[in-house]
Amino acid sequence: MGLGADARNKTGELELEPRLNKAVPSPEQMLTYYSNSVASYTEPAARRAAMLFVSISPKATEQAKENARQRMAEARTKALAPEASAGGDVGFGALAIRYSEDQSTRYRGGDIGWFTEQAVGDRVLEQPLIQVLYQLSESNRISSVVETARGLYLIKFIEGRPAIVKPFESLRPEIHHKLLIDDRKRIEAEWRAELRTGRQIQVFTQALEQAITPSPTPDKSVSPPPMLPR
Repeated sequence: MGLGADARNKTGELELEPRLNKAVPSPEQMLTYYSNSVASYTEPAARRAAMLFVSISPKATEQAKENARQRMAEARTKALAPEASAGGDVGFGALAIRYSEDQSTRYRGGDIGWFTEQAVGDRVLEQPLIQVLYQLSESNRISSVVETARGLYLIKFIEGRPAIVKPFESLRPEIHHKLLIDDRKRIEAEWRAELRTGRQIQVFTQALEQAITPSPTPDKSVSPPPMLPR
């Protein structure tokens, strides 16, 4: 005779707990996971940039556009002058105050922060301008004037930093927790599948028993009812 549903569930739960308790990631498993996932634990190389920006309205006349181009060309000439590398009143920061129209950066040296080569770009620096930044061969290089739909840009490569890989030891607790949770979920899913299979087998067995049980044989000792008169 099969167990009832409640009894089977309790038995299954008792079987599950020891399995879950055995789900302890080994050092080898954690190292393998780290090696296979090292890209996700790597902070990519990045470059810090500064810029000068002069806007050009879509409705601007050709003369206004030309004036803006000349203004930015003048700023670039001054930025490339030998004395500009000394900073101070003739450095890129001073030129940002004098020439740039980007209010969020002009009073902090034109500094727009760090960008990876794969960055999608944002309001401050569009993706094509990030590519311009990465075409500069070394720090303190300044780009040619770049014209976009928004206006004119001058990009300066301030400094770079290499890719940084987080060490395994600093990630050990995080990796251990992740593998533990993943393993427990897998074990529970397998247990549930086994439990469902067991129930299906029992239901099928009960149905089969009912199907092959013979119908009761009529009792011949019982007299038939009397014939009705004609």
